[in-house]
Formats: sequence, C-alpha cells, structure tokens
Amino acid sequence: MDTDAIKSRLTAIRPVIEEILTAAGTVGLAYGVIHEGKIVHTDNAGFSDLERKLPVNEETIFPIASMTKGLVSSALGLLVEDEKLEWDTPISKMLPDFNPRSKEVRESATLIDLLSMRSGLENYGVWFGSQNSILFPQSDSMTLINDLQQRAALGSEWIYNNWGYEIAGHVIKQISGETWHSLLHSKIFEPLGLHRTDARGRPGDFDNVAQAYMSLDDGTPVLISGVKLGGDVLISPAGGVKSCVKDMLMLYQAIVAEYSHQSTNGQTSTGSPFKELPKIMSAHMDLPVQNPREASYGLGWCRNSLPGSLGAYRSILGDDPVLGDGAPPKLVISHAGGMPGSSSWMGFFPDSRSVIVVLTNSSSLCDAADHTMRLLTQTLFDFPKKNDYVMWAKRVADAERGRYAKIAAELEAPERTPENGPKDLTRYTFAIVIAFREEALAMSFQGRDDETFDLKHHEHDTFSWLLTRDELSRRGRYLNEQARHYLVRFEDDADGKVEKLCWSHDPSGPADAVFMRQED
Repeated sequence: MDTDAIKSRLTAIRPVIEEILTAAGTVGLAYGVIHEGKIVHTDNAGFSDLERKLPVNEETIFPIASMTKGLVSSALGLLVEDEKLEWDTPISKMLPDFNPRSKEVRESATLIDLLSMRSGLENYGVWFGSQNSILFPQSDSMTLINDLQQRAALGSEWIYNNWGYEIAGHVIKQISGETWHSLLHSKIFEPLGLHRTDARGRPGDFDNVAQAYMSLDDGTPVLISGVKLGGDVLISPAGGVKSCVKDMLMLYQAIVAEYSHQSTNGQTSTGSPFKELPKIMSAHMDLPVQNPREASYGLGWCRNSLPGSLGAYRSILGDDPVLGDGAPPKLVISHAGGMPGSSSWMGFFPDSRSVIVVLTNSSSLCDAADHTMRLLTQTLFDFPKKNDYVMWAKRVADAERGRYAKIAAELEAPERTPENGPKDLTRYTFAIVIAFREEALAMSFQGRDDETFDLKHHEHDTFSWLLTRDELSRRGRYLNEQARHYLVRFEDDADGKVEKLCWSHDPSGPADAVFMRQED
C-alpha cells in the first residue's frame, strides 16, 4: 500500500468537496477514510454552527440516521450468539402483542424478513412531522405496527421500511430485558471507547453538536430543529444514533477486523463486540436497482458490486454515472442516512479492508454526502475513469428545483366549473384533523398548531396542501415526496355526508390510507 500516494490524492480533492458543498447548499461536513484497516485520512469543511461560525471538526456530533440500522442488527447478533434468539424465529413467537393485519406476516415474518425489508409491509410515514417532530408517543408503537398494511407478499419485494427496526427494538427489550439503546451502549459503544456516540437521545450531554439546516432553492441554508430520534422515542431503532467521524472510524475499524476474521475463520474473535457479521452483511433481498453484478440488501446494509452505483436508489436524474468504470469488480457494503437537517454515508470495501465515512448537517438541493462518498471512493482506489461530481451535484440541484415546479404544475387546480367545484366547505370538517377557519379548510396532524396546513381546492372533493419548496424547507419537512402525497380526497356515505378522508401518503403502494370521520 502506497499510503503517501493515497493521502496525497485525498488531500488534493478537498477544494472539489468544498465546491460540492456550495452546489448543494450544505453547511458542514466531516469525513474519514480507512484503508487496509488503518485510518489514512480525515478532514472537515464548513461549519457546525453557521450563525456562530463554529467550524466542523472530527469530534463534531451529527445524526447518522439510518446508518443506525446496521448497529441494531449487530445488537441482535449479540443475542443470537448468546443463543437467546434465532434469526428465523417468527416474530409472533417472541412478541405476544405482535398482531398485524396480515395473517402471513403475523404467522411467518422473522427478523430476517423485517431487517432485510422484505416483509411486504408499508412504510407508514405519518409518525413524522415538521421540524423533526415525532407525532406519536412510544406507547402507540405496537398499535401502529399492528395497523400496517401489507403491500406485497412476504419475501417477494424490497420495500424500504423503518418499522422493521422499531419491531426489532421491541424484540431486544423482550428477549434481553434491555432497551436497544442500553444494549448498544453497554455491549458495543463503551467497550470500544466511543465516548461521543449516543443512542439514548441525550444530545444535551455533549458539546460540539452540529446544528441542522435545510437549503432553499437559491442554496441559502435555513436553521431548523435538530433530529429528535434516540432513546425510547418512536422509530429510534431505525435511525436514532448520533456520533462523530472520530468515533465512527473507531467503530468501523472494529467491524472491518471482525468481519475479516469471521469470514476467514467462521467464528467470532474473543472479546469482539461484533457477532454474526457475515450473516448480517450477506445478501437477503435484491434491491430494485439495475446492476449487472449485485445490488442487494442485508440486515441494515446495502451491497453493490462496482463498477456500478451505490445504495438502494438512483438519483433524481435517473442516469447516475458509473462508479469504478474500467476498474476490476469491487464489492461495497454501505448505507446512507438522512433526516431533515442531516445526511450521512458510509461504505465498507471488504477486499481492501477500506471504509469511507461522510457526515453532514444539512438536507440540501443535492445529497452532498452521497457525491462526496463517490468522489472519495474513486480517489481512494484511483479508478481509471474519473467522474465530475461537482458537475453532477449541480445537475442534481437544478433537477431538484425543477422537480418541485413540476409537482406544483401537476397539482394546479383545473379551471373551475359547476361540476368540479367544492361543496360547502363546512361539510368537510373533521374533528381535530380537518378544521374550518377564516373561510377556508386546514388540515392539522394530531391537532397540533405547528402541524397545520391550509387546504386549497383541487377539483371535486380533492384538496391540496402543497407548499413551495422553500416553505417546506423552513418547516423542516422531508422534500422527497411525490405529488400525490400532497392531495387528500373526501368521500361521502350513503346519505351524502362526508365520512372519510383518503390520502396516498405511502410511496410503497398505490392504495389510499383511509381516515374515518369521528364526531366530537
């Protein structure tokens, strides 16, 4: 290994990474690289706190979001190694309250099905609101789980789903007597000396925590409330860990060493906090992306064979540049993470025992963590064909601006006629959910003032709650929804009285969710 040459190449691309941040509207970023099991490069750019001009450093704490999933699978691996559970045991045999609508899922779904996202269950996203608010208490968790719709047959289709990891949190508590976050701290974080990594949801215990930002159409960052997942908050096992690059590199060094040992020797090293890694990181379900070699999902890990792309999704442009074109095949085991005000990526390359970690504090016009991850990858391995990721970031940012213009055009109300106009607006009012105010309708999630949106008539009994992209950014909302997400439709009963609201909030299926009217 020519470490000096690698360090020189990685150092030389810092100005390029800064250009990517500018194109995206990303405020701050930290990154690090491991090669042949050793840390060879770390660097930072931008600010953890823009208003106070506090720079990012290797100890700045960021949400790692869905990169948490692989860690929760590792916590379950500890229980499997201790023979307290098995990967293929039906969930219903471990959780007495697990009683989903689907008979197939209820009787047969296992941890493998849930963690590899092949359960067929919908990714019910109504739990999440503006400014990173969680709209339901943890006490509602099992009720919400049991109400999930099945969108595909068990084992037939990969559907991104956070609820499988929420269920895993229940399994950990039931089997071990410890919460998911307590188990991670006592068995993994503390033994590894990760003193700036938190799963308990207590960011106030730390200094140097990155603020959260969204970028407006012109790239200007706006401050929003930070990620609130962690501890016993709903859905936290799917994305509740926060950490810094320094700790993440220590964590992944341990994973690299143990994965290599287990893959070679078929057994766990004495004293390692990581068990069952080949099982956790192996392919359990094909991903819905085209790759001539491999695109699959493990238990909280994506697997892609380069040359190709990374992760589970294509960019908004749909024709991502080939990473590693002209180079020999190379497996990368990776995962991204994203919440409003944060984006992260990590990739593990088993053949060279390499890892790349990128953490940011922004949701931007394009995913700066993604573009930086790809740039670092092609630089680390010195791929013969180099992609221009600054150009690509600019193209994606322009496409994101255009995407919202298309959504707004799609939801523009048709010309009003007597046939397609609304009826008396007061007939649409639902207790708590839909209110009539100032001669207009408004939709309020969970009856909260900070989760209230004006409804604009679209046609017939359908209304839109779409805001501009800048308005949604200032409210700290997810920005990757389809047009139909912003439409709600009212339906009458046999007597002509509005009895239900229909809303296609779940991108994993065509069916509307139906909310029945409840009188005061």
